[in-house]
This record gives sequence, C-alpha cells and structure tokens, in this order.
Amino acid sequence: MLTGAFWTNASSSAALVILGGNFTFVPTDTSDLRQAIALYNPKDNSLIGLKGSQVNGTVHSLLVDSNKLYIGGEFSAEGSANGFAVYDLAAEAWASGAIQPLSAGANSQVVVRSISKPASNPNTVIVAGTFAQAGSLPCPSICEYDLSGQRWERLGEGIQGEISTINYAGVRY
Repeated sequence: MLTGAFWTNASSSAALVILGGNFTFVPTDTSDLRQAIALYNPKDNSLIGLKGSQVNGTVHSLLVDSNKLYIGGEFSAEGSANGFAVYDLAAEAWASGAIQPLSAGANSQVVVRSISKPASNPNTVIVAGTFAQAGSLPCPSICEYDLSGQRWERLGEGIQGEISTINYAGVRY
C-alpha cells in the first residue's frame, strides 16, 4: 500500500477506504484477480476491486473529489491513460471524456506522485511527478487540469525534475 483515500457513497451511505499501491488481490465477491486499487468496506469487512478494466502498474496517489477518483502513478489504464486516470465511483466506470494523456521526456517514463486540489481554485486538480507533456502541451513535472474546461493548463514554465508532493500556503497561485 502506497496511498489511500476515503469515499462515502451518497446513495447507500457506505463509507469506503480506497487503497492504492503495487499489489494484487482476489475480491470478496468474485474470483477475478484485481490489482493496484482496492476498495475496503469496514462495515462488512469486504474487499472489492474497481469494475471494468484494471490499472496495470503501480498507484502512488489518489484524490477523491465528489464521486470522482483521480489516480496517479506509474501505470497504464483504459483508453490512453498513462500515469493519470479518472474513475467515476458512483457509476462504477472509467470517467468518459478525452483526458489528454501525460507523456514522458527522453529516457524516462511518466510517474504521477501527487494529485491535489487547491482550496483557492475548486475547479482544478494539480498533477505533479515526472512527465514532460500533457497532451501536446509542454508541462514539465507539474500541470493543472481544468475540471470545467476538461483541459490541461501550464503552471509557469514547469519544473525540470521530479515532484513528490504539493502543499499550499494559503495564497492564490
């Protein structure tokens, strides 16, 4: 286990613990092998996996916003996801829409280590780690995903290197 998050399903009031990392397991309700993301229900002590295709690789970061699960790491997933994907927890499906994939620079691979949502701008998610571009947009190591416009935006000139975590100082960037 490398990361975790919490989600309460509004329709059933079930509180779930979402775990991410580099692991495989067989869910309580099936014999299908699942990997990298597990949903634990403490009420009935059950462990379930995401419905649909699985993340292939390691999950380093999770962020729950409403019913959306933002997943970051070193993985591939349904569609063109590369280190960053969005899963709709209420619909139990990969979020529809065309999120432009992240891509790496020469001799490296995409690794998303931090996904956060600044209080000062609730319509964005900040994604950070090791990558060079978001879609065709040069966006080294840190990029903003505009939730309402569903597009990537640069944060300055970016940062050459790797970012492992983001904290906010109470000022609007």
